Amino acid sequence: PYIDEMENEYREKYYESLTEFLGKFEMEFSFSICSIKAVISDEKVMKKLELKEKSALLLLQQTHYSDKGIPVLYSDSYYLSDKFEFNVIRRKG
Repeated sequence: PYIDEMENEYREKYYESLTEFLGKFEMEFSFSICSIKAVISDEKVMKKLELKEKSALLLLQQTHYSDKGIPVLYSDSYYLSDKFEFNVIRRKG
């Protein structure tokens, strides 16, 4: 959900933490759903990550939700596949 003047305030003031910024608008998130994909870097991502050549990356596409299940934030995060490790807990039932 968008609140008037939210974007202007974010641009005018520096916030080290996006979580802290969203908290000012009572938009805390309590969980996220994440899709993890293997991708090859494109020119835009190569520039942002300062890569000299195309590289294998992990793309995490996440939607963060409030405790009431309302989407609060969407993010695409790219990680070098040789510098990232994740663990998964799977439960029966």
